[in-house]
Amino acid sequence: MYPALVAILPAIIIGGWILYLDRFEQEPASYLLRAFGWGCFSTIPAFLFERTFSGFFDTDSLLGSAALCFGVIAVAEEGSKYILLNRFLKTNPHFDHPFDGVVYSVMVGLGFATLENLLYVFGGESSYNIAISRAFTAVPAHAIFAILMGIHIGLSHFDRRYNAFAGLLLAVFFHGAYDFFLMQNVYPGLQLVSFLVLIWGGRLSLRLIKITRQQV
Repeated sequence: MYPALVAILPAIIIGGWILYLDRFEQEPASYLLRAFGWGCFSTIPAFLFERTFSGFFDTDSLLGSAALCFGVIAVAEEGSKYILLNRFLKTNPHFDHPFDGVVYSVMVGLGFATLENLLYVFGGESSYNIAISRAFTAVPAHAIFAILMGIHIGLSHFDRRYNAFAGLLLAVFFHGAYDFFLMQNVYPGLQLVSFLVLIWGGRLSLRLIKITRQQV
């Protein structure tokens, strides 16, 4: 019970923070839950893509690790979320402000992260330790990737100077960099750089959130 709670709690906290930022024009709960559900569903195509192509890369080399993390994992997971998020927003009548792109993107990202977290927790031997470690790493990471993606989707919907695809590229870059430093086996010390990537992405996300919330 406790590992499952720890696996879910980070999504509740992060989601609550995003909804607090959107408190002056809150989105309907039904649409937020739909976005969360689409995020859970997006794990399926991402998993199938990763399972199909992951075996072609050697993680004992930096090049192989980079190709796997950037070209397979990041593309599969962020691409899956991006496609489903865009489809969801096109039929969402409540998507009427640039910051809504962040709100719904984060819900999708947290749906993905929560289901992924639960699968890791119930599939591992030390489930409590896995839940704790991912609560402070993987779940915030997915939220950061979602913010970077959602900001560009939201802005591009109302201002042609912005490009939604740029959000996907940013999410793929930060996701790939985070996974690369964490998963490569050549230089163990480089794994610490993954936390610097999260800090960088987090600072950038906060800066862009401030800009996006000021948009009319």
